[in-house]
Amino acid sequence: MTRPCPRGTAALAAVVCCAALFAGPAAAALYKWTDASGRVIYSDQPPPDRKVEKIVKPVPAADPAAARELQKSEEALRERQRERGEEAAKAEKQAVDAKKREELCKQLRGDLDTLRNNVYIYRVEDKGEKVLLSEDDRRKTIAEREKMIKERCTP
Repeated sequence: MTRPCPRGTAALAAVVCCAALFAGPAAAALYKWTDASGRVIYSDQPPPDRKVEKIVKPVPAADPAAARELQKSEEALRERQRERGEEAAKAEKQAVDAKKREELCKQLRGDLDTLRNNVYIYRVEDKGEKVLLSEDDRRKTIAEREKMIKERCTP
């Protein structure tokens, strides 16, 4: 009477078989021959007294120079990716700064138009009282806005 395998044992056996199948060709050459009883045998070492068929060529030895070149190319790729990321961040920051500058200039020009059109402008003092902007204060504010526009809003 046979006992059934627990599931874990069957799964482990399947993994081991798959690993053995895939590891063989990667590690060395594979040989095929027929023994005296007519069975086909596969092995990584050929028998000395039989005619064999070579199934897989052996893996060539690793080239140390190729490994160094691969490492250098990977480092160069990482460096290019880092530079692209920095350039993208810089471009995004410039776009945000340009947008802020554009909004500031728009506000300054609006303030200047309002001041030049002799609209009554009130300011609130510390006590919360409204005080009408005097003509001297209006001229000073106009001069300040013009100076700010000249400094910040000309390309």
